Amino acid sequence: MVVAASDTTRDRGCATYFCDGTADDVQIQAALDAAGAGETVWLLPGTYNVTATLTQGASTILRGFGWSTIVDVGGVAAADNAITMGASGEVRDLKIVGDVSVLETEGRALQAANNAVIDTVWISNNNYGMSAVGCTTVTISNVRFDNILGVNGWGACVHSGAGTDGVIIDGITVTDCDRGIETENGAQNVTASNGTMVRVAASPYSFTLDAHTHLGLGQVDTVTYENFTLTECMPITALGVNPAERTQNVTFRNIVIVDPNLTGSLAYAVVLTRADHITIDGITISGIGAGDALSNTDTTDVTGLGTIQVI
Repeated sequence: MVVAASDTTRDRGCATYFCDGTADDVQIQAALDAAGAGETVWLLPGTYNVTATLTQGASTILRGFGWSTIVDVGGVAAADNAITMGASGEVRDLKIVGDVSVLETEGRALQAANNAVIDTVWISNNNYGMSAVGCTTVTISNVRFDNILGVNGWGACVHSGAGTDGVIIDGITVTDCDRGIETENGAQNVTASNGTMVRVAASPYSFTLDAHTHLGLGQVDTVTYENFTLTECMPITALGVNPAERTQNVTFRNIVIVDPNLTGSLAYAVVLTRADHITIDGITISGIGAGDALSNTDTTDVTGLGTIQVI
């Protein structure tokens, strides 16, 4: 199935569905509904104006032609997800843009499902990026985010929440957002590698690489962050938000922090609070004094603190 936008010029004759620039979700959804397991819905280069949630079927692929395929979700209701993936579905090679000024709640630009694959996707100007809640085995690679800003300052680029087990993120770029990678509320076995974040400091509640437990929704367990460079960002965190809730088995490896932003509610480069079994394996911090590098309170079995260097 091939879908053409109203402004598509390349390969337009190959299309089986034609959008007119208004409520293009109707044609895209028709193509998704017609796709069987293993089939691909191609979005040709152009801008697609989406006004309602796109729902992907199981084991289907939604694919664009890189950044020249733009899915504009600014018209989707604020509380709704823009794209809801199907089990074993894939979303690849496209850009999702929104309108931060009209967003009021936490609808996601992209909601993952079991065994989802997300590759080479750019999400811009939304109040939330992509989320995995109640999912197993989600693979995310080569993703980019800018201007992800939530109404409460909680806009996460990649969010893993309750009931999620097994998220792999490899290759992520984040610029000018509320939050980077947020792992919370019972999510387990999350690994994120090879990323760059700049100015993740848009709200007092900002953080970059995070594992936190709260709201009685389950303990975060087994999270690894490795090979990241963070510039002018809020802290990396492993914490239990409330005294009775703790986070455990978190690793930070080969993290470079440049000129951290210390103005938020967590005014250190690294924050460990109510956390157990934490491994530090190389954190280099520049641009601040040693006293602002680390907050370490109510933790047990923290190894590698000596590998934190302030230069």
